[in-house]
Amino acid sequence: MGARGHIDYVLLGVVLCLLALGAQMVYSSSVVIAHNEFGDDAYFVTRQVIWSIVGLASLALAAGIDYHRWQKVSTLLLLACVIALVLVFVPQLGITRYGSQRWLQLGPLPAVQPSELTKLAIVVYMADWLSRKGSGVSKLGTGSIPFVLILSFIAMLVLLEPDLGTTVIICAAAFSVFFIAGANLWHITLFFVPAGLTILWLAIHMAAYRAERWATFMDPFADPQGTGWHTIQTLIALGSGGLTGVGLGESRQKAYALPAAHTDSILAIIGEELGLAGTMAVILLFMLVGWRGFQIALRAPDTLGRLLAVGITSMVLWQAVINVGAVTASLPYTGVTLPFISFGGSSLCISLLSIGILLSVSRFDHYSQPRHRSESGRRRAHPPDSPQQPANAPPGSAPRRGPLRGGARV
Repeated sequence: MGARGHIDYVLLGVVLCLLALGAQMVYSSSVVIAHNEFGDDAYFVTRQVIWSIVGLASLALAAGIDYHRWQKVSTLLLLACVIALVLVFVPQLGITRYGSQRWLQLGPLPAVQPSELTKLAIVVYMADWLSRKGSGVSKLGTGSIPFVLILSFIAMLVLLEPDLGTTVIICAAAFSVFFIAGANLWHITLFFVPAGLTILWLAIHMAAYRAERWATFMDPFADPQGTGWHTIQTLIALGSGGLTGVGLGESRQKAYALPAAHTDSILAIIGEELGLAGTMAVILLFMLVGWRGFQIALRAPDTLGRLLAVGITSMVLWQAVINVGAVTASLPYTGVTLPFISFGGSSLCISLLSIGILLSVSRFDHYSQPRHRSESGRRRAHPPDSPQQPANAPPGSAPRRGPLRGGARV
């Protein structure tokens, strides 16, 4: 175990910058709708700030807890998510919005999306389960097949809502953890990639609206007043911004021209008001999140910490990539929000809780081992997993290297 240290303040600072930018852009992109439909210009941003405070409290709590404690609740957490995903389909409890039954309403509590918590739950569970497998991760019977069965069951529940975007994020984050844990690449290449592509093709073509979105992605201008409207208005917003934007708060597309301006399409408003410079700044901030997250994974003291860091970082990055791809018409529209920036309670809180766990891993530095005294009397640090010479070894003998733990890729 590495020495306890400070959390990664660079990562925390980047996330806070994204939160601050998100609050400003939620206000700017929603002010017209908030004024006309709720009589309060700050209707959406007030709720965004409240959810941010709740999320930051969960971040602080998770960052202060030893991440190993998540092992004790990983199975219960995933089981609770499965139950919640099933309850979504109960008519008295599930809420349908925008054609999808993704929200769960329990009494007077705010409606939540169980699929958002499931993204984190699958990462925590897979990190715990695969870290205990050791070399069994690479075997077909003990690693690959159980992994696919568990992931397929969870993905099916989310896909039935229907929520293809979140399903893709869950699968991508889980496979990222599986790969780093030591997955057999032949199993993935020969069996799982073809099967996954087949299932994705069926998911698109078995639902009329998904096939429609695919057709729109291929040619949004075929139906500019219908299915292509969202994509075209998004591109107009990005193009109108130019290099430096039309000015903060001066967007024209947010006035009912661009659907979901404060949620799924908020990056288009950023591009319109802050220009290419603002859009690239957002992308740079997410790249910094990825850099710090993978650095934390490299410095983690054990397999569990490494897999948690990789899974959480991948989850955030995959969600950002899918949102940016949809807004720029590089990917089909899926309804995925931009982490830390888009309006939304469940997504924001879970994203911040995930960063809290990542910060907890950063507190345990693999390279902060106690230093040993060299023969000259000066203190010298041994890097981790470096060849070490036994004290009673004969002169000139080869150094001895310990095995890698947990079968994880480093």
